[in-house]
Amino acid sequence: MKFSASRFGRFAPVAALAAVGAVTGCGGPSKYKPTVVPPPAPVTMEEFTAASIIPAKTGSTWTYDFESITQTRAGSNKEQGKMRFSVDGVKDTPKGPILQMSISKNGETMDRQDWQTSDRGLYQLTAGTNNAPFTPIQPLLMLPIKNNMKFSWKGKGICPDGNPGTMRVDSEVRGVETIDTATGKESALAVETNTQFKSTKMTALLAVTTWYKPNVGIVRLKQALQAPGGAVVTTLKLVSGSK
Repeated sequence: MKFSASRFGRFAPVAALAAVGAVTGCGGPSKYKPTVVPPPAPVTMEEFTAASIIPAKTGSTWTYDFESITQTRAGSNKEQGKMRFSVDGVKDTPKGPILQMSISKNGETMDRQDWQTSDRGLYQLTAGTNNAPFTPIQPLLMLPIKNNMKFSWKGKGICPDGNPGTMRVDSEVRGVETIDTATGKESALAVETNTQFKSTKMTALLAVTTWYKPNVGIVRLKQALQAPGGAVVTTLKLVSGSK
């Protein structure tokens, strides 16, 4: 799953991002003792099934904190806010349910996508506000899941810059990791995806890491687009999600 970069801004070479935290105090010695928070129970790959990858129910929603950093020759820009994924409808088919998704940013619809779950995994069928199809359909996560498994896709559709073109996508299951979300630490499955695309406007590269939790869906995502003239890095952290 990816976003059209045109939704987030124009580009420049990928920026290095870092988060730094510090705790300072004053006065005499402190008697404060921090509470030790146990790590989350690790998810297992066996928990991922056609039914558990993404809850396929009309009305399911996921809300994320998002941050998007764009750098251009003119400077850099940071945008923050809320992003919401919603299942507007579910269409049952012999190959598995199709989830009709809408994606909004700060209350404004920015994309529509159709996803399909089946015994073979999770696939993206369309992208863009006009639901332009991917030919063939694009795998996001394959079943059964194995550590370090790799899968590839080559086809046509809406490229990450929002224009039609051709793409090659190479994905690898990185394994179960403990990550930060907006509500704390979670155990989730990391899938790394690298896309080379050539649209009607540009040739560029997109790197995406998506973290999935069974029976919840996507709990975190990081996307970095590098294109002629610039780059944009976007992160999503789950605030709340349907089960």
